[in-house]
Amino acid sequence: MAKERFKKEPVALGDLMRQASQRLGLGRNQEHNLVFQAWENIFPEKYRTRMHPTRFYSGCLSVAVSSAPLLEEMRCYRQSDFLALLNDELSRLNHQSTVVVRKLDFRRN
Repeated sequence: MAKERFKKEPVALGDLMRQASQRLGLGRNQEHNLVFQAWENIFPEKYRTRMHPTRFYSGCLSVAVSSAPLLEEMRCYRQSDFLALLNDELSRLNHQSTVVVRKLDFRRN
């Protein structure tokens, strides 16, 4: 008798991703901590004193910014640079990581 390879019922992609994350030891808290640690490692001190991450959910990192000029600088000129640096740092911190920041959402305090 041949071994059955496939499940008869479909499995949601979100369930598969959650199972893979758990196998790698990455729950939501671990993802959150990893992203915030990467943030601390890459951002220069002059920026860290005036903005800080507040939330990481579904690939979007929300960042509170203290001034309007800095908010515009981040949104218009620096967002893609910092996004690339952040994801590079995440891959350096944990080579098995499936954590990716897809979007930075800068908001005024």
